[in-house]
Order: sequence, then C-alpha cells, then structure tokens
Amino acid sequence: MLLGILLLVAGLGVAALGGAGAALFGPNGRLVSPAARVAGNGVAIVVPDLTVQAQNLEIPQGLGRLQIQATSPQGRSLFVGTAAHDQVSAYLVGAPYDAVSSVQTGGTATTRPVPGTQQPSPPGSQNFWASQGSGVPAVADVVTGSGNTLVVMNADASPGVTADVAVTFA
Repeated sequence: MLLGILLLVAGLGVAALGGAGAALFGPNGRLVSPAARVAGNGVAIVVPDLTVQAQNLEIPQGLGRLQIQATSPQGRSLFVGTAAHDQVSAYLVGAPYDAVSSVQTGGTATTRPVPGTQQPSPPGSQNFWASQGSGVPAVADVVTGSGNTLVVMNADASPGVTADVAVTFA
C-alpha cells in the first residue's frame, strides 16, 4: 500500500512536470517568443551577455537549440550574429550603436545610444562570429552563455537599424 502511494505521488510529480513542460514549450517541443521590435540610429543593436529565460528561469547553455530571426519591417537585408563581448567591442570601437538595456512585456526593447563617428566594415566580412546569418530575414542558430553578445545590423553596416526579433528554442 505504501509503495502504491509513493508510486502515485511520483507519477503525479512526473505528470505535473510534463504539463509544465508542455505549457512552456508547446505540443511540438518548441518555445517561440513574440517578435520584439528593436530600433536605433546607430550601425548596430547590441545585446550584451546573451541569456535565455523561459518563465523567468534561465535555460542552461548547451540545452536545446536557440535560433534568432531578425526581420526588417522595410524589407532590408539584415545581419544577426553572436560573438565574445571583447570581439564585438573591438569591431564596433568608435562606431555609433544602440545597446539594449531591457525588453518589456509585449516585446518592446529599450536601448541606450553609444556615440561614435566610425563606420565599420560589413559584419558578414568578419571572421570572429561564433554564429551568424544574414538576409531577408536574417536567421542564425546562436550560442548563448556568459560573455556572448548578440548583434543585429543592416547587412551593409549602414546606420538606422530597425528589426523585429523573434527567438525559437527547441
């Protein structure tokens, strides 16, 4: 009898975890965020220390696959990539860009401008990216974790970046 109760309690716990997983990741095992609009006047939008959270729980690095899709509302070719923070800083040194400081519920990102006057070369011509994609839309399977920075740019590195960014985790 005691063994039956323990198995029932364990079974209910597993069912609850399965239900929570289905609620977070949906029936096909994918978590898709609503698109967040990011916009800035500089040559890039930068998200330092890229981490992934689901329901305020950080998802460990290496667990699952993370894909980021950036779409320009104007139909421009975009670039999305991740790299070590120091490499992104060296690439953007002296260039104006916008750093994301927060993302609000509803998908609106708040940025702060970083001034500069330099024009970087197009991001796709750089060889330091850990992951990258470009096009209409730009799609990249990205690496998360401490020290990784997400960058969204116009593919030609021109200023004035506007993108709707959606994240898929599977």
